[in-house]
Amino acid sequence: MMRPNDIITEKSDAFENHTIDLSTASFQRPVAKYPILSWLLIIGNILLILLVGTLLWTQNARAIMLSVPRVANSSTSTIPYQGRLADSTGSPLNETTNIVFRLYNASDDGEVLWEEQWADENGIQVRDGLFHVLLGSINPIEQTLISSNSTLYLGITVGTDNEMSPRMQLGSVPFAIQALTVPDGSITAEKLNPELGLARIESGFIARATSHENWTLHEDIGERKYTASILFEESFSNTPEVVVGLARADLNPSANGRIAVSAINVTQNGFDLVFMTWADSQVYSAGATWIAYISP
Repeated sequence: MMRPNDIITEKSDAFENHTIDLSTASFQRPVAKYPILSWLLIIGNILLILLVGTLLWTQNARAIMLSVPRVANSSTSTIPYQGRLADSTGSPLNETTNIVFRLYNASDDGEVLWEEQWADENGIQVRDGLFHVLLGSINPIEQTLISSNSTLYLGITVGTDNEMSPRMQLGSVPFAIQALTVPDGSITAEKLNPELGLARIESGFIARATSHENWTLHEDIGERKYTASILFEESFSNTPEVVVGLARADLNPSANGRIAVSAINVTQNGFDLVFMTWADSQVYSAGATWIAYISP
């Protein structure tokens, strides 16, 4: 993962060099009553020189990459990016700037895999040299682009300048985005703990009427049944629970309406759904819905 200031990029080639010539510098050893104080003063001078040199070196950079925060869980198609822009004197910019971002599969040359232009009304506002964007907000980054490339490089072009160099190699952020999604069919039962079990559900609808063979619910009186065999599209690993319900019925209005549905002979491959009526009720047609499931 990229650490702060790992990469130094440039807005343009024009900038001033700041150096300290230690060969001509002279330091007078301070006089102290006690020797240990003299050594402390010498060490303090050395640390001061190193600090000043570091600050001047930092100002030479026109644009310094800052740390990339972690990916927000609310998005799987954007990459947060922060940076710093400065002019040729090292002074931070305060303006709205056009910036183009590109993803490559190589540190030099290579194919442009993705491009996003932050320009005009979408120009990036830079305050005290700092800016922040969500790459992919304008042109979404496809998950296949990330999954099919083990290494990606980010190229940045500010205004009319040439693309900054070197390109920044992306770390784990885009691949963390990929980890937020699971491609269809990528997890199989063999990859799961068998002790957890698997939940599965299947459902359907069935209708029968007087036109079907052996339908006698509209004839005679007393208890009458009609049984329909249901086969599951795919066998369950264990015998499932089956719930059935009456969806519709066409009854003779001159008699009391009586009808019931139930599931019997349940196996891993299917079950029998039973329509039943009794007494003097006459049922000309009926429909039922069913749900078969197993819990983990």
